[in-house]
Amino acid sequence: MQNERGLVFRHANGTRYKSAPSAASSIVQTGAFRALRGLGFGEADARRVLARARQELQPDVSLDHLRRWCLEGLTETAFPKAS
Repeated sequence: MQNERGLVFRHANGTRYKSAPSAASSIVQTGAFRALRGLGFGEADARRVLARARQELQPDVSLDHLRRWCLEGLTETAFPKAS
């Protein structure tokens, strides 16, 4: 997103934000990233699942919900359910 000063805000993966990031959403994203890394997930995997979450979840998602959503996505990739 380009603001009135001409600045462009982008996610870590280079895609543009739809609007300027709020401090609250930045804190939630950072908390989720740290939690995933603390659980042993790699940086690339954590960034990838968080980028997907930004596209699929509401921007005001709680930290608890975001962590659970990311863990579910990461574990489904690592351990697919038997059909």
